[in-house]
Amino acid sequence: MLPFAKRLRQDHEIQVFAALLSCFGLAFITALFQLSAALGAFIGGMLVAAARETDWVQHRLEPFRTFFVAIFFVSVGMLIDIGFIVHHWMQIGLLVVAVIATNTFINAGVLRALKVPWSQSIYSGALLSQIGEFSFVLASVGYQGQIITEIAYQITVAVVAISLLLSNSWIVLMKKVLAHQRIS
Repeated sequence: MLPFAKRLRQDHEIQVFAALLSCFGLAFITALFQLSAALGAFIGGMLVAAARETDWVQHRLEPFRTFFVAIFFVSVGMLIDIGFIVHHWMQIGLLVVAVIATNTFINAGVLRALKVPWSQSIYSGALLSQIGEFSFVLASVGYQGQIITEIAYQITVAVVAISLLLSNSWIVLMKKVLAHQRIS
């Protein structure tokens, strides 16, 4: 084993430095290729999370995670234009319903094709029904790159935020419906 690899496994400070270097390094590299720096940092974070030697990091950095999650949702709230949502409430509402229903039933169909019972498939589909938080990054990059218009950007932000907001209620509703039904 290389001396550096052995030292990396034993020294937590070097692991933190290597993790930061990989996240910032991949962010820099993706930016050089005219891609989103957030994408590079995301890939770097996935690489760090996949390393067994960094399991201790999740426990130690939990307070920071909570802080950054709070900042993330505050920043999402700042992206939302309430006046726009009020003005386009019907379009946004229909898109949110379509997204949640479509995601639920596509995921349930895939799981059912894998021989998972219907009740578990539908419940799992409900768990996966909202649009992911990374969609905010994609929408922002698309808007900044003039791939989507400002209206499409605002609709996307609203639909993603509302689907995240309603996902817990949808999961509880599906759980109650499935508890009363015997679907196998």
